[in-house]
Amino acid sequence: MTEHMGHDPLAWMVEEDSSTQEASTPAPVEETEIEAETEKTNQIYDIYLDSHVNLSNLSDVYAQLEAFPEQCHLRLHAEHVEQIDTASLQLLLCFIHSEVQKVEWISPSIILCDTAESLGLSELLQLSPH
Repeated sequence: MTEHMGHDPLAWMVEEDSSTQEASTPAPVEETEIEAETEKTNQIYDIYLDSHVNLSNLSDVYAQLEAFPEQCHLRLHAEHVEQIDTASLQLLLCFIHSEVQKVEWISPSIILCDTAESLGLSELLQLSPH
């Protein structure tokens, strides 16, 4: 049938299938890749929390958290937090307990600490009392 048309408009699919089959064989993992992955997890990542952390900007905080590799060392700069809601603390809690190897709070504000304390989350969030 393609002989009558001059060319096969679906030929690219056949070519792509053959190249996909070749590419599906995983390349051996080299030591440098393992070292690079280990290096990523040993790096320190910083997040600077805004003065108001609530539902209106929670997606921004989530995007920042998701950008970091699993099992990293995370420093949360929270000295400027004047207001933080329960949902934001819950997001931080979930992320800390599922993704982070180590969390370090840098100058958490009194308001942040008091809010976490009133919700019974201080210990779980690894916030030290003032």
